[in-house]
Amino acid sequence: REEVGVVAAYRDWSLWPSAWLPEPNDGTVSVASMWLEEMKDFVLVNSGHAMMRYQEQTHLQIRSFLSEGQFDHSVYDEGQRAMHKSVLSSVWPSALVATQDTEI
Repeated sequence: REEVGVVAAYRDWSLWPSAWLPEPNDGTVSVASMWLEEMKDFVLVNSGHAMMRYQEQTHLQIRSFLSEGQFDHSVYDEGQRAMHKSVLSSVWPSALVATQDTEI
C-alpha cells in the first residue's frame, strides 16, 4: 500500500463568506475538507486552488514526500507554522495530531 500525503492550498483572502467556505481555504475548498484518514502527512502551501500546481513550493513538497516519505515543514515561516498547528489541533482528529512531528 502506498503512503498518502496531502498538499493543501490556502489563501489569506476569499471571495466567499466563511459561512459558505470555512477558513482556511484555497478559494474553492476548505483545508478541513482535504483530510484523509489514511494520509501520513500534510503540508500547507500559500496559493489559490487553481494556481498551486504552478508553485515551486508545491513541487518541492511533492519531491520531498516522494523521496523522504514526508513533507519538508522546515520551510514554513512563522505564520505558516502557526496555521499548520492550528489546523491540526482544531480541525482534524486528535489521532492525526499525535502522529505529527512536534517540531513543525
